[in-house]
Amino acid sequence: MYLSHFRYPERQGERDQYEKWFRDQGYEIFGDKEHFFEGGGDATFTSPDKLWAGYGWRSQKEVYAKIQKLGNFKIIPCELNNDRFYHLDVCFCPLTRDLALWYPNAFTKETQERMKNEIELIEVTEQDATNFVCNSIAIGDTVLVPSKCRDILPVLKNRGFKTVPIDLSEFLKAGGAVQCLIMKL
Repeated sequence: MYLSHFRYPERQGERDQYEKWFRDQGYEIFGDKEHFFEGGGDATFTSPDKLWAGYGWRSQKEVYAKIQKLGNFKIIPCELNNDRFYHLDVCFCPLTRDLALWYPNAFTKETQERMKNEIELIEVTEQDATNFVCNSIAIGDTVLVPSKCRDILPVLKNRGFKTVPIDLSEFLKAGGAVQCLIMKL
């Protein structure tokens, strides 16, 4: 388990709680406080051999050199350039190992090209992006999406996905959606 090191003081106390819980459960703990890293908000695997590595607003690029030492996987650096999309998981959503939703305006041009070379991407509308459609989660062929995201529904249906809209209106005010309500182990 590689622990987060949150950028802002309001969340920094969480690290100690997570560290205690994971140690008590017998997990091996990695991570330091040298570089900011906001965990699953900025890092996600699309397969065991490919890690998407968001950085810019809340995580620092340098942390991924340390994470790379933990396994044999390719890291795809994804520089965020739009502060409305401060984490990777609010502008990039893997649906399968080969397909993802994305909001390209959240990334630098160089990152956009890099991402296009690594995975098939479905561009989301600005309206759906600001309602955190990329903070959805795919479980098999079912995608749990915030209920305010409507433009993507026919696109997903045409790709063979079922959608389950969830009313997250109150949670959206805090800056997150479905992905922010889970913990992957």
